[in-house]
Amino acid sequence: MKQTKLGKGVSRPVTKYDDILNFFMAPADIPVRRLWELAKEYKVDRQISLSFLDLIIPVYHQMFKSLYNLKVTGLENIQVGKRCIISPNHSSWLDAQLIASILPQRAYFLAKKELLKMPVSGVMMELVGGIGIDREYVDATGLKKAMGLLKKNEHLVIFPEGTIPGEEDLTRDHMQSETGLLHGNSGAVLLAIKTQSPIVPVGIIGADEVLPPETFPKMESLPEFKNTQLKVAFGQPITYEKYYGKKISNEETENLTIELMKQIGKLAGKKQSAAQKKK
Repeated sequence: MKQTKLGKGVSRPVTKYDDILNFFMAPADIPVRRLWELAKEYKVDRQISLSFLDLIIPVYHQMFKSLYNLKVTGLENIQVGKRCIISPNHSSWLDAQLIASILPQRAYFLAKKELLKMPVSGVMMELVGGIGIDREYVDATGLKKAMGLLKKNEHLVIFPEGTIPGEEDLTRDHMQSETGLLHGNSGAVLLAIKTQSPIVPVGIIGADEVLPPETFPKMESLPEFKNTQLKVAFGQPITYEKYYGKKISNEETENLTIELMKQIGKLAGKKQSAAQKKK
């Protein structure tokens, strides 16, 4: 099977979805990207983005409420007009749309740069606030943009797992016993310390049942239409004041990231192993 290099030694098999997407969407990608570049050039990209979000966010929100009886708790932990990093678990391609449809303030999403290169849909991701970042190397451009947004009191969504189990060659078997999630990347913690921003951990429950990765993007199975409820729980903000303005070691960073992942795992209803509970 063909492989698509993603960085950090991780590769995703090229699936039926990729071939179908390229066949139907690639011809339209060039004019769509050209139009988006023109919008940036004439500085109307933000207004187009906001207008588009005003149109689609209510549609998504109503869909999630009507079809999946969406239940949201802890939304008061997100303060409008004050910067924060929002860190949910990641188990489905529905996660970003779900979070965006709930938040009280327009948010930006940190995403692996490969997604923004996808035909047409990559432009759409950037249109709704996607910021591409290279996961293999230190991406100064992506990080600078993310830091700039936080300094302007924007909201930034970062999925610490970095990917969906099954979307790449990381399966559900790669879940860690202490969190019930994939290994967490430290970017959210480091960015929170650098910009003195709080992190709000978020647990998403049910999205992987509504749209599991085996269905999309792998297209290995058909979706199961069953009575699934979507739940999203926003936790208490986490701050790292004691580390502001100081050099933080790799060990400290890893420990803080593990603690963050534990909080996200609890909110997402993940069970810790008996050994971890004793610690």
